[in-house]
Amino acid sequence: MKNNIHIESRPHKYAIQQTLFLHVFEPGGNRMEFANARARILLAPDWKVFEWSEADRAKGQAWGMKTISTFHTHDTPPVNDGSAE
Repeated sequence: MKNNIHIESRPHKYAIQQTLFLHVFEPGGNRMEFANARARILLAPDWKVFEWSEADRAKGQAWGMKTISTFHTHDTPPVNDGSAE
């Protein structure tokens, strides 16, 4: 924050994989995701592979949070290649 990096929303957790993540916008306007996919301790030696359905994917975020609207409306800004000048 002291370097004017915009935090899009507070930390979230994906419901489907339990991954913790945070979205920020870097100075150029690109969204960056910091995620910790290994935020679980797996002690079972026979850990199985999971396959997720569309219904699983629809669960979105855990902790009762909704996906923030800017996630669906803000994209990487267009690059000015000089041809429009």
